[in-house]
Amino acid sequence: MTLNEALNTNKMYSFAVFNQDEPIVGKVTKMDPNTKLITIQRYGEIFKAHFLDILKVNSYEG
Repeated sequence: MTLNEALNTNKMYSFAVFNQDEPIVGKVTKMDPNTKLITIQRYGEIFKAHFLDILKVNSYEG
């Protein structure tokens, strides 16, 4: 699974992020090449992480 696929499918994914104890679950809403940030949103909460801090992306069923 790539970040581009996660952005284009509009599905929920689980993201293992560097220095985060728990995976972040949500939909990728934006990828900004200028700031190198990916925006993940779930239920109105927004989380931003650097592309290089995303260690793993998995499908999420829940």
